[in-house]
Amino acid sequence: MLPILHIRPAVAGHARCLLRHQTQVYRSFSALRPNFQQPAVTTASSAAAAKGKGKEEDGAFYYGPLTKTFQSLKVFSLSSLGLCCSVSPFIYLVDANMATSARTGLVVFAITTSSFSTSLVGWLARPYAIAMRRLTPSAASSTTPSTDAPTPFVAPGAVEILTKNVFLQERRTKVYDPIFLGPTKRRFAKWELLEGLVVDTSADESKNPDRQAGKTEIAAETFDKNGKVKGRWLIRWQRQDGAESDRVLIGAAFKQGAIERHFNVHEELL
Repeated sequence: MLPILHIRPAVAGHARCLLRHQTQVYRSFSALRPNFQQPAVTTASSAAAAKGKGKEEDGAFYYGPLTKTFQSLKVFSLSSLGLCCSVSPFIYLVDANMATSARTGLVVFAITTSSFSTSLVGWLARPYAIAMRRLTPSAASSTTPSTDAPTPFVAPGAVEILTKNVFLQERRTKVYDPIFLGPTKRRFAKWELLEGLVVDTSADESKNPDRQAGKTEIAAETFDKNGKVKGRWLIRWQRQDGAESDRVLIGAAFKQGAIERHFNVHEELL
């Protein structure tokens, strides 16, 4: 069982503030939803980025044009760190008029600097979306007995986003409804999985039967290259203060495991 880390509990005292703020976020980002549903348009940049792609990106409608650049940067950074760690022991063997403490300080400084630069590259490049493909919408949703949350309901416009971490390990994040994506303040990223949102179910196009007060919905899941779940982004729904129906629902997010939450996408290519 993946550990549960609460990010923003759904407390009634914050409901009105969340309603005002997240309604604006939802409206501003919902304009992107038709772009996911339209047929893919191949541009010169995306076509160039698609060259040399393997079967793992088959069916993708978007390719990150800077994929090779970021990959080369990661390889160079990892190679530099490995070389630094490999060469550092020889500093103690060099015949020079230098105290052992000075040699140790030099080794620590070199490894620390190289590690910091590698970590920085990893942080900058981690959200970069290599490719995106559409997911097939669900016809219905069911509850899985072995988990707290329902089986993922795939809404129209759902996407799978491919990224890689600093160690070039593949991560595939399936976002089951584009309403869970919104603008982010994180640098070097354009989208994020929202911490909270407000949904008017009467205007909800997905018709998700699990989107009801008191239920928990799987908004997104991150998988490794073998298909093993690394983390989930869950939304717990509750009614608006004083409401007697589920017409307006307030969702608060919490995560399980290591979910990829931020994504750097060239929106002009969508």
